Amino acid sequence: MKKSHIFIALALLIVLVVVSQAFAQDYINTFFNTFFRSQDIDVLDQVLQSDTREEQYRDYVDATYDELQTYLNLDNEDVDALYNKEGLSSEKHDLLQENLENEFAALANSGGEMGLTEEEKLIRTVEILFKLQEMNLFDERGYDFDFLIADKQNLMPGLQFFLDYSELRRPIEGFQRHTRVVRPFVTDVQIMGDVAKVLTTVYEIVFYDDWPESGGSTPNYEIDFVMSGGNWFISEIRSDNEREAYHVDNNTRLDVEGIRQSLIDEALETERILQEMEAAQQNGEAVE
Repeated sequence: MKKSHIFIALALLIVLVVVSQAFAQDYINTFFNTFFRSQDIDVLDQVLQSDTREEQYRDYVDATYDELQTYLNLDNEDVDALYNKEGLSSEKHDLLQENLENEFAALANSGGEMGLTEEEKLIRTVEILFKLQEMNLFDERGYDFDFLIADKQNLMPGLQFFLDYSELRRPIEGFQRHTRVVRPFVTDVQIMGDVAKVLTTVYEIVFYDDWPESGGSTPNYEIDFVMSGGNWFISEIRSDNEREAYHVDNNTRLDVEGIRQSLIDEALETERILQEMEAAQQNGEAVE
């Protein structure tokens, strides 16, 4: 190959790399400017402390659905399904999973002088994690967290609990469904070579249409990461959840299926008792 051809090839390669990085950066910036950013921590504090909490919750849910509608290009039927607590359609569910995986993959090429810092990449990975959790707690089908995990075959106990607990809290057929909005706010990032630790406070807003009280909580998380292939993957997650501490300290897994079945059995038993009481009341009225 002639030297001139080599120089041309090198020049084209450099251009390709620059264009790829620019595309990845534009992709990431577009995504995070339209998703996760509609509400900040001050707004959430106002929601949790408001005397008109129900109205504030509704406004916050509306804002969350608005950004989801923009991100997934939802039509009116899709949005109506969200408000009816039917979750996303199968097509939109798959699109959200695919988009979040693409956003994460693009982070690996989003660095450089004009790109994201490693701290920003970690923060955005945390945001992807909790957007997955938010939708996993609401949608009919579960979401896959595997693309974020460093070693899927040997999960650390805290990370295992996080995944199991996320599954435990998923909607159960026949039970009342509710809206849950999850927003993480990173409070500290520590990077030590190829490992990192991120501290995060997560605001969870739970909205019930027909309950007198909705609610909210602010659990704290400590998330460990390892660098691989230009991206930060999650190696461990710990929180201030007391149930988590029990299972991690005793090296036991959460019995997701057993607990969910117990909830179903209890609900069926409660329904049976109520039906018997109603029947007895009707019989009593008939005797009189």
